[in-house]
Amino acid sequence: MADLRGPEPQPNFMGISTFAHAPFALTQDELKSMNPGVAIIGAPVDMGVVNRPGARFGPRAIRQAGYSGSPNERLYHMGLDVYPMRELKVVDFGDANCPPSLLEQSHEAIRLKVLQALHANALPIVLVEIPP
Repeated sequence: MADLRGPEPQPNFMGISTFAHAPFALTQDELKSMNPGVAIIGAPVDMGVVNRPGARFGPRAIRQAGYSGSPNERLYHMGLDVYPMRELKVVDFGDANCPPSLLEQSHEAIRLKVLQALHANALPIVLVEIPP
């Protein structure tokens, strides 16, 4: 399940949203077979807030907020003078299964997803929105 978009370049509003149009892995074995340097993991949790619910939609919004289309190798970081997606193999590893109203279970799901990424020899980067 490496590429969800196909071979033709597409704008960011088309297709299934992955982080920076990165390939997607559904399982730990699939992730490991892709030999990633970085695994993007969503943590859709907003429990524990009193007046600002909605952070659970953060990982999805971050994935959809990309301004560039595919191919993602064109992304350039001016400050570092580098094309990060050419230097790092980035794979979107989906979201941790965070059930509503079960904060401890959500934290455990995030922990397990991060461990799966580490066991696949990838650096996990967790997408989470922290309400102001």
